[in-house]
Amino acid sequence: MDIKDIDPNPEDPCSEYEAWSECGIVLHNSVYGKYVVASRRIEEGELIIEELPLSVSPYATSDRLPLCLTCGRDLAFSERCSKCRWPICSNSSACERDPVHSDAECPIFVANGVRPGKLSTLEYTAVEVIRCLILRSHNPDKWNRLTRFEPHAESRKLSEEVKTEMEFIVEFVREKCELKQYEFDIIEKIAGIIAVNTFWGFKDIQRYISLLFDELRERLSLVNK
Repeated sequence: MDIKDIDPNPEDPCSEYEAWSECGIVLHNSVYGKYVVASRRIEEGELIIEELPLSVSPYATSDRLPLCLTCGRDLAFSERCSKCRWPICSNSSACERDPVHSDAECPIFVANGVRPGKLSTLEYTAVEVIRCLILRSHNPDKWNRLTRFEPHAESRKLSEEVKTEMEFIVEFVREKCELKQYEFDIIEKIAGIIAVNTFWGFKDIQRYISLLFDELRERLSLVNK
């Protein structure tokens, strides 16, 4: 569809065109929902949106593990947090002290004696799930924003691979970490939100990170279908 085919209402503050007047327009698909398409040529490397992530967690395939739980850097196996003994950059205390780790999974691991296993991708996913789950009590505003994402729970339930992953994550959260206040359904929802909506990247700067952004999503929610 060409931009000339769109006839937004300039009097409507939620019109498709006005929401992304500089570089794009919002369209709607009955299956995938709202999405943005370019309304002009966008140059390579041009900044079109800038925002801080709602959640941050290390993520990579097994050949890149272990990763620092704070910054996502590829580490040697000897680099560990002095408290929980999970992978953390040892050349600086900044990563160990950073609240993204020290106020999240670290005290949970220490309290329950949870040490890293073979450091699989699933273990890192479980850490990400925990970071999101504790937002319910630590940061209700972020929790409300997080839970507005679509987890595609019904379609995920059809996958045998997802079932196996959920068994691991639920056991890790509820049994190993003793976070029994989180029922299976909410753990499943958060795992689905992470799987469907996060971005992975930053290989070029040697950081392997899973990021969840919601500012764009909130902008889209203001646009009429």
